[in-house]
Order: sequence, then C-alpha cells, then structure tokens
Amino acid sequence: RSEKMDVETAENVTVKNSSAETSKFTTEIQEIVKKSYSDIVLDSNVKSINSRFLLYNQIIGGIPIGRFVVVQALEGVGKSSLVVQLAADIQKFQYPIVYLDTEYAMSTQRFSQLGFNLNDKNVIYLQPTSLQQVFSLIRDIIKTKIEKFGIDMPAFIIWDSIAATPAKEEVQLEEIVGVEVGIRARILSQGLRVITGLLSKSNVTLIAINQYRMKMSNGMPSWGGPQYTTPGGLAPKFTAYQTIELKDSSKFNDEDPEDNGKLVKFKALKNKMKAPLVEFSMYYTYEHGFDNEKSLFYHLKENKQIIASGPKYHLKTLPDVSFFKKEFSDMLKDQTFASEINKLITPEYV
Repeated sequence: RSEKMDVETAENVTVKNSSAETSKFTTEIQEIVKKSYSDIVLDSNVKSINSRFLLYNQIIGGIPIGRFVVVQALEGVGKSSLVVQLAADIQKFQYPIVYLDTEYAMSTQRFSQLGFNLNDKNVIYLQPTSLQQVFSLIRDIIKTKIEKFGIDMPAFIIWDSIAATPAKEEVQLEEIVGVEVGIRARILSQGLRVITGLLSKSNVTLIAINQYRMKMSNGMPSWGGPQYTTPGGLAPKFTAYQTIELKDSSKFNDEDPEDNGKLVKFKALKNKMKAPLVEFSMYYTYEHGFDNEKSLFYHLKENKQIIASGPKYHLKTLPDVSFFKKEFSDMLKDQTFASEINKLITPEYV
C-alpha cells in the first residue's frame, strides 16, 4: 500500500510541474551561466557561407562559420583545388583568410587559375614548419581576433595539409630515425581538443586538408577492411564538424572531347549541418578546378533527372524545354529553369 502511495505521489508531483516553473528554472540557470561562466557559448545556431557550387551548398550545407572542416582524399583527386576555390568564394566577402601552407606545392599561378588572389590585403600566406607552430599560430590568431576585433566578424584559416606537417621533434632530428611512435597523433589530439572550442567562440573556421595513405599490413592483405588511412590518428575524425571525402569516379565515361576533366565523388562522412553520407558527383576540370555548371549537368544526368533525346536533353520535370549540352550554362540564366534545377538538387530528390 505504501509503495502504491509513493507511486501516486510521484505521479502527482510530475503533473504539478508547470511550464511557468520550468521557464523560471531555465532562465535562472542561463543567468548564472552568463554571470559566472561568460566564456561558455550559449548559441548553437551555426551560420554558413554559400560557395559557388550549388550541389555543395544544398547537400553538404556550405562552409560553416566557427567550426573545423576536414577535406580528405588520395593524391590527385582535387582536394587542394576544392579548398582553394572555397577560399576564393570566402574572399569575395572580404573576410580575413590565413593560409597555412606546409606542403609548399601550390604555385602563385595555380592559385590564380583557381580564382584565389594570394596578394589580396585580407590574405596572409604563411609556411609553418611544425605541428606545434601551426597550433601556436592558430591560437594566436584566435586570441588576437577575440581581444582586438570581437567575435562578430568571421575569419578563416586554411591548413594544407595535416599529412605534410611534421612534429617539431622530427624537424630537429639530425637523422630521420628514432622518432617516438605516435608523436604526431598525440600532438594533433591535444591541439585539436583545445582549438575546437576556441573556433566556435571566436567565429573562426579552420579548413584542413588531409591525404589518405596506404595502410601497412605487414605483408598480409587486409581482407574486406579499408586499404587506406589518414595520417595523424583519430583526432581529426572525432573533432571535425564536417569530414568531406573525395574519390575519383570509376564509372564515368566522358563522351565529350571538349571536356578536359573528370567526375569526382563527394561524401560527407561526418556532417553536423545536414544529413551525412549522401553521395554526389562534381566535375573537375584540370585547368580551373571544379565547375559548377558541368557538375550540375552530370549530377542530374547521373541521377536521371536530365534525359537524353537524340542530340538534345531535357529535364525530367520540364519535358517541353530541350537544349544541347553546350547550352546548359545559358539555360541556367533563365529563372524558371534555374528554379527547377534548385528543386531537383535538394536532398529529397537525390
């Protein structure tokens, strides 16, 4: 009987809790946090910047502000070109960009080909020599921004790349032997744990490139398991807000000899802005990087939203409007046609 009364009492207490009391409690806690824990971020609304690529914006969510983004792939797939093109899109908003180049592989001419002005007054180009120096620079950038310029203005740091950045201990060695196993992974783990929170508090975005490496199997094949891994341990995977994977498309046969490029498959292995693991393809031209219009055309064709009828094509939802492939870019200037394209590339259509 007493147990039954306890249950009834508990139920009555639950019922008596009102929305007004709940509101007072949460308001009081928020006031305590603001007063005693002023460095805690209360706003979880992550803003983003749209890139030039409609597919990237619709499916991945654009470029998040105040977060850590990793772009990873094998060599030669186009990851550096993509990140430089994203930097060029950021540059149009006149936001400050700090480019940390530890690969020493990109020339001024290539930056220019991809639309990024390295001599812009809002761009700082640096070549740090070690992981420790990279994290020291990032912390100084964030600290300076918060103390002298506030948090309202976004800022962006590009890091190319994680895989090519050695630890200070490696740089100081006279011989390339005797480095402690796992030292880079530990430095990355410690550094990323610290700066991830600082990024969100300062509205600074860090976009880092990482490159897949072949797994060491000690002579035994890795049956059914992944053949590649990313250098630097698991920290980039765990701390990233978005992890974007690029892969060459093995099924693509380019029937147009005028198109000097290839299809590259995109997949957000991790994405806290939109649904992860949605695959889509973008067209990569060897000269000018990824192309928005050709990416849209091939993506819609691959997903059977563009139908071929002889030498011409039409949208599945606009069968009466036909066009040649070379006319597709001009068709996008038509508001009705462009609006239909936007509907077709939203995730529910993919």
